[in-house]
Amino acid sequence: MVQGALKLILEAVFEADLCPNSYGFRPKRSPHRALAEVRRSVLRRMSIVIDVDLSRYFDNIRHSVLLDKIAKRVQDPRVMHLVKQIIKASGKLGVPQGGPLTP
Repeated sequence: MVQGALKLILEAVFEADLCPNSYGFRPKRSPHRALAEVRRSVLRRMSIVIDVDLSRYFDNIRHSVLLDKIAKRVQDPRVMHLVKQIIKASGKLGVPQGGPLTP
């Protein structure tokens, strides 16, 4: 429940920074909407698609780098404390996978 609430807070902060054409794990976006956007792009004769799936990427995220990036946008020490606790639960490197906060 705590991770779900934290996810809502962080989404509100960072959603505005994301590219409008990105559909992975975004609120109010679905594979159907992504396909509709691809269809529209093809009809406009756009032909470049970039798809990136980095193997084991989340297993190698350095906590200090991630926390520094989050701290630049999140000013509430209580929120940062929760983020640190969740991240540190996975060990010294990487972030936990499979929870509500994962995306």
